[in-house]
Amino acid sequence: MTTAERLARNNALFREANEKIRAKAEAHAVGMDKLPFLCECAREDCHELVRVSRDDYAAIRAERSRFLIAPNHESAEGAHASVVQRTGSYAVVEKLGAAREALERECS
Repeated sequence: MTTAERLARNNALFREANEKIRAKAEAHAVGMDKLPFLCECAREDCHELVRVSRDDYAAIRAERSRFLIAPNHESAEGAHASVVQRTGSYAVVEKLGAAREALERECS
């Protein structure tokens, strides 16, 4: 497995877990302004939570190649992603090149 494929698989696993968090919150009408999502960075050992509104997460998720990450986790992505948004509580990265291609295969 190439580095790009490993990163894509890791990102896809975290995204799948976050989709379950979002679905549970919606099903149970959780009244929280911000939900705790898992950081979707490339680090396999990352367990950091990122608090984001459902609307913000939906906007990030609308772009298949974009991922929610905790602040300062950008370096874990290396040359496989570029930061496209940064706030005080999270960043959004977009997969590039081989990592993006591997992600497309992983998620199709």
